[in-house]
Amino acid sequence: MASSVSTAVYEARKAAAATVKPKDLKPSWEAITKAFSQTSRDGSGLLRTNELQVAMRSLGFDMSKDNASHLVQTSQNAKEGGAGGINFDQFLELVEAAAMEA
Repeated sequence: MASSVSTAVYEARKAAAATVKPKDLKPSWEAITKAFSQTSRDGSGLLRTNELQVAMRSLGFDMSKDNASHLVQTSQNAKEGGAGGINFDQFLELVEAAAMEA
């Protein structure tokens, strides 16, 4: 994990990764970028709870609403006073962790 990711976010991602069930263990770079860009529809560059679930499902991972919500609420954007959301770098780390945990 990148050093810029806080311990709380890392732990949340680790917990979420442990609960996903992969259909395809190694999504391609193209699939990951497509999942993010097509799901983040409001142009914010962030995935909200439902968007995160949809993006993960499109890559073959199931994620509960509770886990997705926790990740969004503990994201750096939320800590900085924003509405919360997972940016692309965080999404990539989450996908990589989910694939490795499987």
